[in-house]
Amino acid sequence: MFEVTEKATEKVVEFFKTRDKVEPLRVFVAGTGCSGVQLGMALDEANENDETFEMAGQTYLVEKQLLEQAKPIRVDYISTPEGEGFIISSGMKPNTGCGGGCCGC
Repeated sequence: MFEVTEKATEKVVEFFKTRDKVEPLRVFVAGTGCSGVQLGMALDEANENDETFEMAGQTYLVEKQLLEQAKPIRVDYISTPEGEGFIISSGMKPNTGCGGGCCGC
């Protein structure tokens, strides 16, 4: 399962209004740590290992293997007093225990 919230969709549409063309957005592993895998999003091109999702005129790409490990994936957009931005949540479980090199554990 792959979901993009209404607020995230609005922000993606707003972003592409300032560009010459609409390009696919890839959801990818941006890093790992004590809290588990962190997903990110960037402009990219599709390849044969991708699952493709079309939503509101936008193409989202997720590598098939990542999708199987992470589903459900949910792309949202949040605003807080500290800032705003996209947040991507998934069904991937956080690391249990230390050893990931993060501070204080």
